[in-house]
Amino acid sequence: MTKKKQQISMMTAQDMMQRISEIVLTFKNQGLAQKLKVAASKALDENNLSALKSLLIIALAAQCDEELINSKVEGEGLFFDPLSKEFLSEFDAEKAIADLNRTVDQIRAGVQKRSNKIDQKPK
Repeated sequence: MTKKKQQISMMTAQDMMQRISEIVLTFKNQGLAQKLKVAASKALDENNLSALKSLLIIALAAQCDEELINSKVEGEGLFFDPLSKEFLSEFDAEKAIADLNRTVDQIRAGVQKRSNKIDQKPK
């Protein structure tokens, strides 16, 4: 485990890889964990900090709702492409953060909706 949490912008490639590895160990969805580990290893090998940042952000979001993030990853085709040898290279941090904020808002709305349904059940 890392001793102290750091801002993503202050992390080295090794720090990001270590943090991704720690996070995916907690996942129930091993398919998603494996995809993130493979992509992170490739990004580390290529010293692709942008991809590592994107993958770390995805891993952090998946900690909150693995099912939702997995459906986004599956639905949007965020897979490593062996022909172009790219993975998530089109992501920039600002867009990823905006997407995550939107996802968090969706999660909040879903939780609120479920909470309201529970509150409305007759006792």
